[in-house]
Amino acid sequence: MLKKAQADQCTIEAVTGLVSPQAANIERAGFAVLDVVINALDAAGAAAGANGLNVTLDAQLVADIKAIASAVKGAVAVSAVPATPAK
Repeated sequence: MLKKAQADQCTIEAVTGLVSPQAANIERAGFAVLDVVINALDAAGAAAGANGLNVTLDAQLVADIKAIASAVKGAVAVSAVPATPAK
């Protein structure tokens, strides 16, 4: 499933960009991280399942993630608030 999402990255980002350019930036960073993780999993093979996996992010990807971090944190905080039960 992850590789399928990665393969459809451009289409997904284009649709999201129509709705929210900020969300498209978040998706781009997410796909970049996903690419790093998929490549590391492919390279590690069975060892990743047995021992876990460490992934290194380059400086540009770290900067890109920092640039969208506040928007992501804000979205998570809003969506993570439990609904209050009706009285």
